[in-house]
Amino acid sequence: MTLQFSKSTPFQAELQKAHKLRQTKYASAARARAEKARLIEIKGRPPLWKTSSIRFDAHVQAYQFHLANRLVRPEVTYIKRRCAELGIQYRDVVGPSIFKRVALSRRLLMWEVRQKFNLTYADIGRAFGGRDQSSAVSAIRSFDSGSPLH
Repeated sequence: MTLQFSKSTPFQAELQKAHKLRQTKYASAARARAEKARLIEIKGRPPLWKTSSIRFDAHVQAYQFHLANRLVRPEVTYIKRRCAELGIQYRDVVGPSIFKRVALSRRLLMWEVRQKFNLTYADIGRAFGGRDQSSAVSAIRSFDSGSPLH
């Protein structure tokens, strides 16, 4: 048994031709969209130098330190510089650490800040990690009395 197709009319031939054109058009658009998605995926990843830690030279670290501190109050910049000179971490001085070396350095720095900047005791306490004025008063008085070991 053989199938016999009737001859298509000119209108049906036009429809088939239009259908084939749409199929090729949509297929090329789908290929282009897939290619664009692949390119976006590659571009979306940050470069390796942004995601991994990089060891900079000393002058670059000094410049980064300068940039980080240019909008900071001058007493905080002074405290950070003195911490580096004393060999103590800034976060330890402004933090809750009660180690003797850190506590003595904190008292010394509070006294130096009071002498250099003539700030109120409350401002000094704020500069040292949000301490209250009584902490600044006792630290400064211990140096004024000549015995910082209290």
